[in-house]
Amino acid sequence: MAKPTTDRSYGQRIERVVAYIADHLDDPLSVERLADVACFSPYHFHRIYRAIANETVAATLRRLRLHRAAVGLSRTRDPLARLARKTGYGSVAAFTRAFVAAYGMPPAAYRSHAGSISSGQTANTEEVDMYDVTIKDFAPVRLAALDHKGTYQAIGTAFSRLAA
Repeated sequence: MAKPTTDRSYGQRIERVVAYIADHLDDPLSVERLADVACFSPYHFHRIYRAIANETVAATLRRLRLHRAAVGLSRTRDPLARLARKTGYGSVAAFTRAFVAAYGMPPAAYRSHAGSISSGQTANTEEVDMYDVTIKDFAPVRLAALDHKGTYQAIGTAFSRLAA
């Protein structure tokens, strides 16, 4: 088992990489460059990243790019082809498959669903998912937290950093 200081150091390095990825979503990102950001060898970096982030670097990059595309769908009228290219997909079909896998609906449906929610118009109140709320008492525990400054749409990066 690793020492607590090693775990903390590795977590900080991976957090630095997640922030770098979020700031460079449009850049070509190689494992070698990200390993440099984390101050690891590429092989060691890939193993450590996957162990800490619970996903590969490619999965993180895909998830963050698709999240940005979802924001674009809900806030802009950009054509799907432009959003697909910006997300790193060569075709709308490939983008749509990836988007459906991540969000459970095609981009066009997501755009209309997000538009109806943001304008306050829902055709059917049963379509809006609500969470069951249960209040439980627990013994005191230590928590970890990170500040997030900026739009809610960028909070995914804060969650990725916190997971690291």
